[in-house]
Amino acid sequence: MIKVGVFSLTGCDGCQVVLLEAFGQLLALKDHIEFTSFPMLKDKNSKGPFDIAIIEGSVVKKDEIEQLKRIRKQSKVVIALGACATHGSVQAAKNFMEQDKVTHAVYPPGFVKDSTEVTGIGAHIKVDYEIWGCPPDANDAMRLIKRLMVGQEPRDVDDDPLCLECRALGHECLLQNGRMCLGPITHRGCNAICITAGDACDGCRGFLNNANVDALIGKLKLMGFTNEQIKDSMGKYMSNSKRTRKVIENGESN
Repeated sequence: MIKVGVFSLTGCDGCQVVLLEAFGQLLALKDHIEFTSFPMLKDKNSKGPFDIAIIEGSVVKKDEIEQLKRIRKQSKVVIALGACATHGSVQAAKNFMEQDKVTHAVYPPGFVKDSTEVTGIGAHIKVDYEIWGCPPDANDAMRLIKRLMVGQEPRDVDDDPLCLECRALGHECLLQNGRMCLGPITHRGCNAICITAGDACDGCRGFLNNANVDALIGKLKLMGFTNEQIKDSMGKYMSNSKRTRKVIENGESN
């Protein structure tokens, strides 16, 4: 029996909901895996040890760093689930703002005493596998869990852009229609869910390893978008990416 723990740091808890969406698939594996920790599903949760630890949410407080270290010590495999856990996601935008001003916009002075720079969990512990997206795809999570169960090495993420999925679905290119979209530099795998819903891609599945970020920035500027608009789009989910940090700080990724 494989023991699995699900843990949540700072975030919306939506990634736990994603796992619950796959509950039918999880029930089919009930004779092979046991969720010994799953706060959204159970009242009593184990502190370990775990064969697999799945962690959602980003680090925003110092005590969460210690929590991560405890989980890592008790776990054979650690999976970062969702954009918060992989890169810090939306809340990482506060790293580029005046910290006291951001904190006091929500909490009274002195209420938050252990705030720290917002990061993904990989900034503090070894992460074995990442499942990207906001929200992540439940099927991505289940494929990874099933492969680990049978001792198979999970496949690397295809380094192909979202544009391939858009074209396969018959969508018109948003860039060609004058709209900002990060599809050309973002990993595919979400089935172009945002474009299908009428929105643009904001890069929640992470930038391609071979992404030509500067070429896209140049294209967007020619289209009339300002540096601030480009920074806001690229920094929405991926502000902790080294390449996005350079865009935010310098206006280009190189």
